[in-house]
Amino acid sequence: AAVARATELGATRFLELGPDASLVTAIEETCPDALVVPVLHRKQPEATSAVTALARLWTDGHAVDWSAFFAPLGGTLVDLPGHPFARDRYWMENPETARTPTAVDPVDAQLWDALERGDVELFAAELGVDAERPLRETLPALAARQRERRERAALERLCHQESWDPIVVPADRPAAGHWLLVEFAGDEWAEALAVELSTRGVTVSRLRVGVDELDRAVLAGRLAQFAEVDRVVSVLGRSEAAHPESAGVPVGLVATVVLVQALGDAGVDGPLWTVTSGAVSVGPGEAVTSPLAAGVWGLGRVVALEEPGRWG
Repeated sequence: AAVARATELGATRFLELGPDASLVTAIEETCPDALVVPVLHRKQPEATSAVTALARLWTDGHAVDWSAFFAPLGGTLVDLPGHPFARDRYWMENPETARTPTAVDPVDAQLWDALERGDVELFAAELGVDAERPLRETLPALAARQRERRERAALERLCHQESWDPIVVPADRPAAGHWLLVEFAGDEWAEALAVELSTRGVTVSRLRVGVDELDRAVLAGRLAQFAEVDRVVSVLGRSEAAHPESAGVPVGLVATVVLVQALGDAGVDGPLWTVTSGAVSVGPGEAVTSPLAAGVWGLGRVVALEEPGRWG
């Protein structure tokens, strides 16, 4: 009744001041067209929730004193940089003598060179026709070649290629911080990584999980004791064994999904880095030896979009 009366008086926005979003659903059911914003949420840090609430009110048209908001940080308003226009000239400097160069596809260069030099044998060989055949039979072959080149060029414009640059880390480069290493028992990579990090000054905590522990609530309970770590490194994604309850889905992919969810539930803010090997090709001719682990890469792109602060 109170919410309905407030609406009658012209209220269109409701701001809940409390430890959680306990009234949001009730208000939304009473006033479907109203904006309901909780300042705090029990599953999010206070600062994140409060600033998110402020931003939602601002995007809905409510006036916000941003100068006061940024004053403690010393921030000031600045103009965005201008667009970097490409200032290229296309006017001919001397119209009397200038000529527009014609770009020739390297694949066709030899063909047109043979045509200009009158080399009948080479021209016929490039087209794949008999040099003695009449022009009436040669022209269709030339047209087919041009059509194939156009179709191939159109296809190439739709493709992209990833490039990889190896990073060499000096053996004596120090590191710091408190890292959590999440692993399945017996993973030799985890053991080697823990030793290497320790020699570089990193405080390493290790959490070994079993396939039977890949439950969000169970894993969150175990992760709660590591809330202060600076970084989480998972080698769970390396496992390509089939998950017993998810036919055709590797254990490594399921484990990574559960880990991402459980880290948020446990309040662990350290970014997550996940390790694979042979999941994708990073060089010409390199074989993909663990294709099932490529699913972790696809998952990582989704997590990076939905939880950018989570994905390392």
